[in-house]
Amino acid sequence: MSRTSSPSSKFPLYRSCDEHDGCGVGFLADVQGRARGDILTRALKALENLMHRGAVGADARTGDGAGVLFDVPRPFFFDWLAGETGDEPRGPVGVGVFFWPRQAPEKTRRGRELMGQLLRDRGITHFAWREVPVRPGVLGVKALDTRPHIEQLVVSVDDAADLRVADQLLYAARREFEARAREHQIDAYVASLSARTIVYKGLMMADALADFYPDLEQGWESRFAIFHQRFSTNTFPSWELAQPFRRLGHNGEINTIVGNANNTEMREEDLESDIWGEDLDHIRPVLQRGYSDSALLDNVVELLELSGRSLTHVMPMLIPQAWERTSGLSEDVRAFFRYHACLNEPWDGPAAILYADGEYVGAHLDRNGLRPLRYQRTDDGLLCASSEVGVLGLPAGRIVHQGRLGPGQMLAVDLEGAQVLTGDLIKSELARTAPYRKWLDEQMKVVSRPVDEENSLLRSRSSDDDDEERLLRRQLAFGYSREEKRFFFDPMTESGAQPVSSMGDDTPISVLSRLPRLLPTYFKQRFAQVTNPPIDPIRESSVMSLTIHLGRRRNWLAESPEHADKIELPGPVLTEAGLEELCDVAGGRVCRLDCTFVVAQGTSAMEDRLDALCEKAEEAVDRGCDILVLSDRGVDEHRAPVPPLLATGAVTTHLLRVGKRLRASLVVESGEPRDVHHFATLIGYGAGAVCPYLALETIRDQCEGGPERERCDLDNFVTSIEKGLLKVMSKMGISVLGSYRGAQIFEALGLAQEVIDRCFPHTPSPIGGIGFAKLTEEAARRHLRAYGPDRPSRLEDLGYVRFRRGGESHAWGPRLLGAMNQFRRGKDGAYEKFREASRQSGPFHIRDLMEFASSRQPIDIEQVEPIESIRSRFTTAAMSLGALSPEAHEALAVAMNRIGGKSNSGEGGEDSRRYRRRDNGDSAESAIKQVASARFGVTPEYLARAQELEIKMAQGSKPGEGGQLPG
Repeated sequence: MSRTSSPSSKFPLYRSCDEHDGCGVGFLADVQGRARGDILTRALKALENLMHRGAVGADARTGDGAGVLFDVPRPFFFDWLAGETGDEPRGPVGVGVFFWPRQAPEKTRRGRELMGQLLRDRGITHFAWREVPVRPGVLGVKALDTRPHIEQLVVSVDDAADLRVADQLLYAARREFEARAREHQIDAYVASLSARTIVYKGLMMADALADFYPDLEQGWESRFAIFHQRFSTNTFPSWELAQPFRRLGHNGEINTIVGNANNTEMREEDLESDIWGEDLDHIRPVLQRGYSDSALLDNVVELLELSGRSLTHVMPMLIPQAWERTSGLSEDVRAFFRYHACLNEPWDGPAAILYADGEYVGAHLDRNGLRPLRYQRTDDGLLCASSEVGVLGLPAGRIVHQGRLGPGQMLAVDLEGAQVLTGDLIKSELARTAPYRKWLDEQMKVVSRPVDEENSLLRSRSSDDDDEERLLRRQLAFGYSREEKRFFFDPMTESGAQPVSSMGDDTPISVLSRLPRLLPTYFKQRFAQVTNPPIDPIRESSVMSLTIHLGRRRNWLAESPEHADKIELPGPVLTEAGLEELCDVAGGRVCRLDCTFVVAQGTSAMEDRLDALCEKAEEAVDRGCDILVLSDRGVDEHRAPVPPLLATGAVTTHLLRVGKRLRASLVVESGEPRDVHHFATLIGYGAGAVCPYLALETIRDQCEGGPERERCDLDNFVTSIEKGLLKVMSKMGISVLGSYRGAQIFEALGLAQEVIDRCFPHTPSPIGGIGFAKLTEEAARRHLRAYGPDRPSRLEDLGYVRFRRGGESHAWGPRLLGAMNQFRRGKDGAYEKFREASRQSGPFHIRDLMEFASSRQPIDIEQVEPIESIRSRFTTAAMSLGALSPEAHEALAVAMNRIGGKSNSGEGGEDSRRYRRRDNGDSAESAIKQVASARFGVTPEYLARAQELEIKMAQGSKPGEGGQLPG
């Protein structure tokens, strides 16, 4: 690919040199499984050609990470170990790459001793430590400062029957070492420990990898190599997080990582395997928390592969294609994916993954195909797959086949069997490894959405006064408002569309509201990671799925007919008839748990009820119930509802802590949920399905006409909620509801830590807020409004959508708007009126609670930092030239340089003429520079200046001082 290409006449806005996207990743392999000397050399060359895909530090030599994964060079390490110990290895030779803390030699010594003792305890006595030769001078300032001490453990696994068994033994030893090292506070990272593969990686630039590691210049032969240039988007760069990891290299994000990680922890209690035996105690926890999403995926891939599945099995199991609506799939292949949906939720998000274990090397694309992967095969048997075509510059005459992977597609090389495996071949072979279709037919039960005259909705509309009174009381107890019926229920039931309103919400955040707000309003969904493209749930409906499975999830490391013993729902929203059918189908597996509390018992009543609810949930699981229905139908004049989100979070967290969460699914039967956010939070914190019985009753009460219209309205409501869920998922880059369930992609605004710890662990709650006592009080206030002596005769208009006198406060109420209009017209004293109205209208946001602490005693001026010191911490945002005019961009730089602060050039840098001081002494040079690479559109002078400037500023100089470069 040309890096100096100009716009073409056909596409004048397109420049191929602008194709800078995400991480660079790829693999090379010989299709006959032959070890070749050019594989590693070419992989390093391809890595250089992917430099533009990696991030670069201001020193121009520190990257976000680069590395290679390839065959262990067995002849080299065999000879080295024999020479070092005086005894030839009698089994497979494995090599471990250890990153030790360079500034703590005592910890390194203790770590070596610990690892050696663990090996000897396992009967492995033939090993030695090798210090890896490195050239630190090629590193940038930041990479050099954080550089670990790197050693290799070379070990002969004499008792291993083959390389795979050797890797299983080494994996168990490594996991025990990692656990013991944490206990002894020994900082160590094992980049790889295997008899089949080895990893060389670090924070250097891609073109400096071989310069830093002289080992890579020895001409080692390998059958394959994976190469990776990292652009960090969700973690800070570090030596440990450079890729490839032990099994894979990844370009993209796993948007469901919180839910995937939590579900992985849930599975740990039920893990069983003859391969591991008592070593499972060391393997748990499976995940190395605190690492990136790619690293956590690698943890899981490694365990599943070493536990008996091939890598070509593990990848479509964890990241399945969009099989639900894809035409052309055989029923057996479809059964393979449907069966594995019973074992785990997809790790969903844009992902291009390269993987290898020494038996297979391959590439796998996510179900949306949102990351590029292209491949070329040459006439001498070399296969190259990469995020960009042309990374090797292969002559066209040598290429015999080329193409690209589409959504959900795979490509692999069987290194032992010496053949190329296409996705169709891989999946058809996987479908024959077990009778998945037969198991599903015998075990899985499907619940449809029944709509029939006799039983479809259980309760038809009635004009009986007692029924209407009962409905009103329940609506008041769950906080219903008259405006909801008009602005929410009407459009949802009439057309199945979502309610539409103007953008923005000027009501107070829930914790500052004077009205008792519902618990879901305290939660805000977080944004997806920065490089995610959005999904269009309408145009890309073929990749979206709302199918959900209920029931116990069994041992992750095994396969059996019982794994398919699930109940399948077409979507998460259940009518009452759907819930009834679910209970009929499940039979004795369903237990209903009461989620109401006695109001008269005081402010501790709700928390006491949560204690009892969690205890009963655990007892139900122990009795064999694998579907728990959390129901608040018991609301009456004495009992108020526990917020269903609180109950769901509490039961989920409790069952997780006692190791029983995956033995049961949760179904919420509640009068509270009626808009998309209510359903999204319930599912996001673990509910498998929701029956909004009071919303359905409310719709029936509004209906006019016969039963046919009534059913249509309810169907439209369900359709509207599920459309909304698809939209919410798509904004997060998530395609499958099974992955959204439990993903916890929210932050709480206004909830105390006691609530978070008990019900919503791992959820950020940055400002704290109300606890269980206040939540109980607010539920009691709604209950009193419903069943107290001052009960209204109809629903009130609470003014959440638009201003209503006596309803919710609005930041732009009539008084403030009137004052603003007077001020805009220039009337005398209008600004004072506007200011006074503004002061009296809050608080609405956290900032409204802040005020100057004028009552404090003045601080002695001698104890205050000089203004010059304070100003040195001022910075401007990274706004690129173009986002600002050249004049404004330079003015910001001049201003920051005058006060000793720092301006940011933004992406693309700045004109080198700004390096020279102006005649009046000002400098327009930005102290913070964002650059990609001199080889891709940034001049060598700019890179040199960036590196020079960082060194000067570290020494205390300012931009524009000392030395100038030619323009």
